[in-house]
Amino acid sequence: MKNTQEFFQLGVTKPSKFDVQNYLNHLGTRLMQVPDIKRKIINHFKNIKNLKLDPYGKTVLSFEEVEVEEGVDWTKFDTPFGGRHGKKFDSWDEWEKVEKDAKKLEKTQNGKKQMNNILMPRSPKNRNKTFEQFIKDYPMKEIVTIGLPSKGRLKESTLKFLKKNNLKLISKGGDRDYFASLNNLPNAKVIYLHAREIIERLGDGTLDIGISGLDLLYESAINLQKRIKVTKKLDFGKADLVVAVPNDWIDVQTVADLEEVSFYFRDKKNSRLRVATKYPNLTNKFFTSKGVTQYKIITSLGATEIYPFTGSSEIITDIASTGITLKANNLRILKDGSILKTQACILASKESLLDIKKRKIVKLFSES
Repeated sequence: MKNTQEFFQLGVTKPSKFDVQNYLNHLGTRLMQVPDIKRKIINHFKNIKNLKLDPYGKTVLSFEEVEVEEGVDWTKFDTPFGGRHGKKFDSWDEWEKVEKDAKKLEKTQNGKKQMNNILMPRSPKNRNKTFEQFIKDYPMKEIVTIGLPSKGRLKESTLKFLKKNNLKLISKGGDRDYFASLNNLPNAKVIYLHAREIIERLGDGTLDIGISGLDLLYESAINLQKRIKVTKKLDFGKADLVVAVPNDWIDVQTVADLEEVSFYFRDKKNSRLRVATKYPNLTNKFFTSKGVTQYKIITSLGATEIYPFTGSSEIITDIASTGITLKANNLRILKDGSILKTQACILASKESLLDIKKRKIVKLFSES
C-alpha cells in the first residue's frame, strides 16, 4: 500500500482472499498465537468475519464478508491517528480535513494543553493517575503488547524494576511460561523474548513497548532503528562494548597498533585478522572510523571470550561490565577500545505511538 489513504480504505472495501493472505504474510506472526493473529487481521479488515486459518496460522482458509453501510463510523476503524475525533464522516476527505485542523491545534502551545486535557484531565484528582485508573477511564479496544527479556541479568533487573513500580507479573505457566499479564494493566499482554528479538518485533510493529539494551538497538538495521523510539534510559544493564586482545600481545595497546598487526597477518600469514563478535555492524563501523581495514568478522554464537583460546579468532569485541570475564580468559581491553556505552532502555514502536491511547500508556510506563 503506497499511502495512508490506501491503507485506510483497504479496511472498508471488499478484500479478496489474496489481500488477506498478503497481509498475513507480512504480519510477522512467529511469536503470535492463532487467536491473536485472527484478531489482528479482523481488526485490520473491518468487513470480514468468521475468519478461518490453518492450525499454524500461516494460511487463510476462508472468511465471510460483512456489508459496510454508507455513513460509516470512521472512528471504529484503525487509522494512523487512532480515530480520535469521535464523530461520523461520509468520506475520507472530511476525515482528513478534521485531522489536519487537529494537527494544527497541537502545534500551538495552548493547543497541546487542550489535547492533553482531552486525553487525560489534569485536575488535582487525576494528575497522578495510575495505569489501572487510566485504563479504567479510557478503555482500549486493542491490547498493548509488551516485550520483556526472557533470561539473564537483564531479565532479573527488569523484574525488579517492575516490582519497584508496583507492576506485578502474572504467569499461568510459572517461570517457564513465555506469556504473562500485569495485575494493574489488564489490557496489556507481556511476552518474554530474547533481548535482540525485542528490537526486531518493535521494528515490525508486533510489540508496542519493550525493554532491551541500547547496544542491540544500535546494532540492528538502520530501517529498524528508524521505527523505534527510546522513551527512557533505565538505571541498570550498564556496560561497554569493547575491543579485547590477548594479554601476551604486549605491543598492541591501541587500535592504531591493531592496524599494524592486521597488515602483518595479511603480508606474512596470507590471512586476515579475525575478530569474533555478536556485534558485526557496530564493530565494522568502529574499525572503519579508526582506519582498520584488514580484518575478517567471525560471527559469535555463544561465549565470545573463548574464541581466541580455541583458535577461532585472534581478537574479540564484546560487552563487558566489570571486565572480570575477559581477565579470566587472558584478554584485556585496548586503551581506546571502547566502542559504545550501553544500558537498558524502555523502547516503543513509532507505529504504536501514532495511536493516542497507546502513546499515553507508553508515556505512563516510561515515567515509572
